[in-house]
Amino acid sequence: FDDNNKIVPSFPNAIYHISERNWEIGLNPNPRDKASYLNENYLSIQESGQLSLVKRDSQIIKGVSAISVDGHTFGQQLIKVEDQNSSLVFCSDLIPLRSHLKLPWIMGYDLNAFLTLKEKTKFLSDAAKNNWWLYFYHDPKTVAVQIEKNDKGYGVINEVLVSE
Repeated sequence: FDDNNKIVPSFPNAIYHISERNWEIGLNPNPRDKASYLNENYLSIQESGQLSLVKRDSQIIKGVSAISVDGHTFGQQLIKVEDQNSSLVFCSDLIPLRSHLKLPWIMGYDLNAFLTLKEKTKFLSDAAKNNWWLYFYHDPKTVAVQIEKNDKGYGVINEVLVSE
């Protein structure tokens, strides 16, 4: 809140890169999603001129790109940060926990579980083939992993655990 008790972005010098699809859904949520898209949580970003709408599967800036998925919520972004040596992907709610690396393990509140499975299958294949680090922000024990394809699906070959 500013001095006039108006909601303003917490980071006044930031540019907020948000999926075009998710932004549109947020402006016009269905009854199921209405509680998740509260105008006061994001309209101040647009009003302050700090909003940058991101197209599907596009580069945001050099080394930072968005991978779009629609199974959990429409227009969800997985953010990939890369340099010439490695890539780290923020898995968002496509794969919120290490345990969700198992293909059929999908959250019950995804909008379209079948689509999530399809998107997750392609994503994990790409992650294994390209040796991406996968970052889980919901997992209380595992920060990130690298995976490989095996006869049971995908196995962890490297991991970073939360330090205590």
